[in-house]
Amino acid sequence: MHKELQDYKIVVFGAENPEVFHFQKSKDLDIQVLGLMEYEDLIQLLCTSSIYIGNSNSDGMPNTLLEAICAGSFLLQSNPGGATAELIENNKNGLLIENCEDVSHIKVQIKNAITNKQLLQNAVDFNTSKVVPRLSRQVVQDQVIKAYNSLGNEINRFN
Repeated sequence: MHKELQDYKIVVFGAENPEVFHFQKSKDLDIQVLGLMEYEDLIQLLCTSSIYIGNSNSDGMPNTLLEAICAGSFLLQSNPGGATAELIENNKNGLLIENCEDVSHIKVQIKNAITNKQLLQNAVDFNTSKVVPRLSRQVVQDQVIKAYNSLGNEINRFN
């Protein structure tokens, strides 16, 4: 897979201790490891990224995934607990990593992402037109208020 990555700049971000990352030195690969970042710098990085890879064994919805969607990056995301599958349909608007420790599977998914340009374009188009509007502050705020009102109505019904 080394050869397939030669045309990409690989940036690892959010590392608490970037100095512990040791990569096999290669004059053909451009790899940069960044520590914790200011929010504005992270957004700028995401806005210039073709592919976002989020891999973690922590369940829940990663904020960086939501930001990557809004920034127009292709998504490759782990799915512990199934939360990210609420936004990503595998092979439609991104790729899911079902086991964050399965290096072989992750390599296959990365190769699929970098060699299938049509998947990348279709996914970004879908996310831009269908997912991003659902993530707007107003839409989320309206959903939260509706849920609270519904809960309040249920509580009042039992009083």
